[in-house]
Amino acid sequence: RNLIVESNLLFRLQHPRIIGLLGVVVPTSDDIALVMEFMDKGDLFECLQRTKQPTNAVGWAGDKGTYALHVAEGLASLHTRSPPIIHRDIKARNVLVDSAKGAKICDFGESRTRTFEETMTSNVGTARWIAPEVLINEDYSEKADIYSFGVLLSELDTHAIPYSDSTLEERQIMQLVAVNRLRPTFSPDCPEQIQHLARACMQADPMLRPDATRLVRTIMTILGSFVTL
Repeated sequence: RNLIVESNLLFRLQHPRIIGLLGVVVPTSDDIALVMEFMDKGDLFECLQRTKQPTNAVGWAGDKGTYALHVAEGLASLHTRSPPIIHRDIKARNVLVDSAKGAKICDFGESRTRTFEETMTSNVGTARWIAPEVLINEDYSEKADIYSFGVLLSELDTHAIPYSDSTLEERQIMQLVAVNRLRPTFSPDCPEQIQHLARACMQADPMLRPDATRLVRTIMTILGSFVTL
């Protein structure tokens, strides 16, 4: 079912920061396969594991900043549609990277459109990236994606899964995140502008988080300041 949902969404989404769907193959009545555009560097998580870029402004002025901007642009495309589309599973594994085309959001199997009369409470996504309001089954909106983007910034910085340095069990991590007592950490060299943006994205109150369009503008400003260093 998720593949059918994903194919229907991708056929409607045509954007440079969203993975392209080339076609659908149905080899048998019980099988379906999606044919996506090729991205030569694979997913962002694996890309970060292979390359140890600097965590300071030099690293963010290069690929790290570009990938963050591209994901924000993809989210802006989703969130400004009518009705908005919530991805619901933003993380490095769900971003594909290409040496020429940059970064593109993929894996839309959990995505849903949201009308303003509709409330969403179903718990989806991957635990360490999930917004507090989703963890406690409160109503949520596209601002849940913004929280996950803040967590993704920590992945870009540390090249590691969030909370990978913690001795806490998964359940304990989720409980502390839900009551706003735990957030991902950043490396000492990570630029303060990036950490400030991540903290803004991961605020407890979804209404205080920036929207995706503002994210794009902020990241462009930050990257511009790095170029002039």
